[in-house]
Amino acid sequence: MISSKEDIGEELRQLSEVASQAIDEVREVSFDLHPHTLDRLGLKKGIESIINKFSQTSPVRFSSVLDEIDKCFTTKEEINIFRIVQECLNNVIKHSKATECFVQIQCIDKICQIVVKDNGIGFDMQKYILNPTEYQGMGLAGIQERVMLLNGKLVIKSEKGTVVNITIPFSGEKK
Repeated sequence: MISSKEDIGEELRQLSEVASQAIDEVREVSFDLHPHTLDRLGLKKGIESIINKFSQTSPVRFSSVLDEIDKCFTTKEEINIFRIVQECLNNVIKHSKATECFVQIQCIDKICQIVVKDNGIGFDMQKYILNPTEYQGMGLAGIQERVMLLNGKLVIKSEKGTVVNITIPFSGEKK
């Protein structure tokens, strides 16, 4: 069947759009593998940058208190810490229905403590423990895995609002 020039033009436009979306997705995936923000800004400013990005693109009011954490971790550890904070903030935006979120990173005696606290609706921790696949989209498994890789400890309390509390020992290896 012979297609008209208009049909061919429409098919080419759709193909071009799909190709552009695929290129954007590849860029996003490659950015997620190693965030260039860390190279440019360092860990502390990188985390400040994502907090700022989330606050500009959502109705949630973010506040933070961050100790100096640059050069306390290896490059791989920094990526994991960055991703943990990023996923916590994603969860606040996507699931919590919160109006406020507080992020604190404190370093005391070779221990880094990360706290992400929101005033949202919370979720049923018992349900999560019994059926984690129901909460698969929340990224909790990814957070748990990254914390484990860092030899850290993860405690989540979720009643009225959610508090994610993570402690990570310094590796002793500086960048």
